[in-house]
Amino acid sequence: MQCLVATNNGTKAQIIEVLSMNFPLGAKKVYNMLRKRYQTSSTYTAVYQHMQELVDQGVVLKSGVEYMLDSKWINRLSNFADNTKINYSVANDFVSGSKDEMVKTLEFKSLKEFDEFLLNFRKKFIETSHMRSINEVYFLGDHTWGPLMNMRYRVEELKNIKQRGIKYHTLVRGSTQLDMYMQNFYSKFGTGSVKIGVETKKDEMIFIFNDIVIRVLCPSDIMEKIDKIFSTSKSIEDLNMIDLVENINNKDGNFIIIIIKDAKFAEEQKRIMDSLLLS
Repeated sequence: MQCLVATNNGTKAQIIEVLSMNFPLGAKKVYNMLRKRYQTSSTYTAVYQHMQELVDQGVVLKSGVEYMLDSKWINRLSNFADNTKINYSVANDFVSGSKDEMVKTLEFKSLKEFDEFLLNFRKKFIETSHMRSINEVYFLGDHTWGPLMNMRYRVEELKNIKQRGIKYHTLVRGSTQLDMYMQNFYSKFGTGSVKIGVETKKDEMIFIFNDIVIRVLCPSDIMEKIDKIFSTSKSIEDLNMIDLVENINNKDGNFIIIIIKDAKFAEEQKRIMDSLLLS
């Protein structure tokens, strides 16, 4: 999901609200409505500059001398709302719900969207850990890149996981220098077992949260690009963060998510994970 309006500016928010109810409008009409509705102290020149910035950001569309909200931005806004609703409702249903068995399939349009879903799911699991006697998480994937994208958040999250007594096991198929760096990073927190060079099927991630199994089918082209970054980066200093963010994290691609809540199935998957950790 994208940042829909990268600003904390109140005038821009007011311009968007005016154009959501009245369109198309010329700059002078927008300015007059801001003065009437919000008693804005901004000058006409300042309002005009804000409108031009919104055009540059893809929020507002200019046609001749008139302005209206860009339909593409409106669609992104709608998708953002839908995805946010999914993220919170699914996490709540599976982690805190009373049903013993559930299955749901989701599709995300980018790695960024999936990571946001997973972050919220993990957060819900951690926050409700006091309601369960046992809390155990497994991850299996080609690589693990969470700390690379947001080191500070991941450090605080792992501290929280350790403090709450949650076991968090990490299994990675890769064995590059960057994978070794990630192995050392996770091992320092002592939250669970960490192993790299695991030999299993590629382009699939598996997460287990107690009795919940999340299988992620990843686009092969995106995973190939991640492989390339990990294989060519000899150290954390060599990592091309711009490439990782712009050409991988935000790149369009279908991530198919299958969420299964079933205690017996989860235990079978845990046994497979444990055998891989010991092999």
